[in-house]
Amino acid sequence: MAYSNSNSACTAAMDGYPADKIYSVDGIRFTMKSIAAVTGGLVRYSNEFNIDRKYAIDLSAYRIGETLVTQELWQAVMGNNPSFFDGTGGKKKSGLKEVDTAPAIGEEQPKRPVENVNWYQAVAFCNKLSIKLGQEPCYTVFKDEKPIDFKTLAVEEVPTKEDTDWDDAVLDMNKNGFRLPTEAEWTWAAQGGTKFKWAGIGTKRKLKNYAWYEKNSNGITHEVKKKLPNGYGLYDMSGNVWEWCWDYYNYIPNPLPKNYAGRSSGGSLRRVVRGGCCNDSSDNYTLVYHRFCINPARSMLNNLVGVRLVGF
Repeated sequence: MAYSNSNSACTAAMDGYPADKIYSVDGIRFTMKSIAAVTGGLVRYSNEFNIDRKYAIDLSAYRIGETLVTQELWQAVMGNNPSFFDGTGGKKKSGLKEVDTAPAIGEEQPKRPVENVNWYQAVAFCNKLSIKLGQEPCYTVFKDEKPIDFKTLAVEEVPTKEDTDWDDAVLDMNKNGFRLPTEAEWTWAAQGGTKFKWAGIGTKRKLKNYAWYEKNSNGITHEVKKKLPNGYGLYDMSGNVWEWCWDYYNYIPNPLPKNYAGRSSGGSLRRVVRGGCCNDSSDNYTLVYHRFCINPARSMLNNLVGVRLVGF
């Protein structure tokens, strides 16, 4: 498999920033955008009762995907495309309504976001991508007290039902591979250096220029980078498809410990998803501070849940 992660693909680093970096897998290119270290930054979180509060965070510098992981990148790494919106055409039932799985006119199917991905599959994708690009996997999963070899792990071996071994996956944030964002990293990146309610914009009237949501999506996913980016140059952080985070869903301490990655035990086994999707309204989950969670193995939302990468 061809790949590239050479320094020549990096932009110049700025004060406090890592350089942006471009990678390629079998000719499929993707960009990781730089986010400066954060000390005493403020993010907003809302709970299930729509009560939102400000929280102080400290984060080391990191990179985050300019776009959602596309179907073509997933295919290059995993060898399959699990997406509900697979471009085959014809009507399928999504939630309570039937939709056409074909791409919108003028859009490229391979560049639509991958979805219909559970949390375990997202973890496997991150590790397999890291290995393919010669980097250190961030996740360790033990099966029968032995670490799973993600290089040889078949896609069919990744659980589609709740699995306690995978629930106990260990994250090493000091590794240089790819991983899911922590909820704190996701929220800071989505805000884009602003106090806007949505990623890139603060007024509902102009939201259509930045997000695919119920008013303009026609109930389907759309090719990435078709809307305007937020202040950090990130696309589709409000709407299009939900995005998995690493964290278990639980209460959030204030202030958050540095590089907070959520609790390690106790409470709900559901994992955080953020950003909302093409079926959501402007007044709920597309808001950058609105939290939600689903079962890591399977949910009625899975055909609208995708992946955005984080790395260093």
